[in-house]
Amino acid sequence: MNSPQPSSPHGRPWWKPVYDFLEKVFWPLEWFGFHVVLRPFNWFLQQLDPLSRMLEGTLLRKILQVTIYPLFMVLTLVVGFKLVENGFTVRSFYGTII
Repeated sequence: MNSPQPSSPHGRPWWKPVYDFLEKVFWPLEWFGFHVVLRPFNWFLQQLDPLSRMLEGTLLRKILQVTIYPLFMVLTLVVGFKLVENGFTVRSFYGTII
């Protein structure tokens, strides 16, 4: 019987060491994203979840679907161009992150 994954002579898939390495490298970022960024909003998201079920199949949901994405795209462009116009560069952007 053939195995669905190509494996090395030792029985381990060839990509497993790469996966293990990348998992160790990105684990702190994943931890930070979950515990520092997402966890504070957990209560709010739990309160919002029943409301999302009530919106299923309504006209308001369709309106929100069609308007939110373009609105944020335009807002991102306007804010981005204003930042560049006022001297915000890639170097200053990296300075705010690091």
